[in-house]
Amino acid sequence: MQKTEHVEPCGKSSWIARTWSWLGKPLEHKVFGLGGRLTTLRYARWVKAHGYHFSGILHPHELLSEATPSLAHSTHYLVSDVYSLELLLHEAQVLLGASDLFIDIGCGKGMPPLYASRFHGYKATIGMDFSAKLIQEAEANLERSGDLRVHFIQADATDFTLPEQQAVVYLHNPFGPELLKTFLQHNLEHFRTQGSLIAYAFDVHRHVLSELDFDVMYRSPRFSHSLWQLRGAQPPE
Repeated sequence: MQKTEHVEPCGKSSWIARTWSWLGKPLEHKVFGLGGRLTTLRYARWVKAHGYHFSGILHPHELLSEATPSLAHSTHYLVSDVYSLELLLHEAQVLLGASDLFIDIGCGKGMPPLYASRFHGYKATIGMDFSAKLIQEAEANLERSGDLRVHFIQADATDFTLPEQQAVVYLHNPFGPELLKTFLQHNLEHFRTQGSLIAYAFDVHRHVLSELDFDVMYRSPRFSHSLWQLRGAQPPE
């Protein structure tokens, strides 16, 4: 006689087992799990309501019609993880208090500036990218939002100067260590006099910040993201 495999029925007993399994997880896992689901649900509703287009993966050679020196140091386009962004924005608010300006370096199709404006109440958010193709898509998303506090700029990070105002400067690993160092060195005076925070998502090149005397103010190894501020910064009162 052929032996049949026993399969647990999908019913009350399996639901109880899943519940006990969840209750047995560490508190940190439960909080992250619930927070992640709620944030993702809110994000999905927001994207659907406005018809935003943030998805897709674009490799560096697809971002520009002609090569530039920065292209070799750029990473592919992939929309930011919304829960990681949410946590970074929350921690930045804890450190700085109410901040008026959010700047996304390598903003892609514009999700982080639009999200920061909508859900964190920044008076102004700026998205910068060197790709005209991505800025065009970001502008299309901005039109769908009707948000007058969001602005997009096509520029190259090698010579982009941050405004003279304290800000949360967001980097979703937009480029490699060489270009990261160039961008930071070009704006060291800003970080020294304005006390801006760097919110670095997928912070694989964080050693560059340490080498330039930025101190880590917060880091989550779980999400590989961190907040940094230049040592000895003296923001205006």
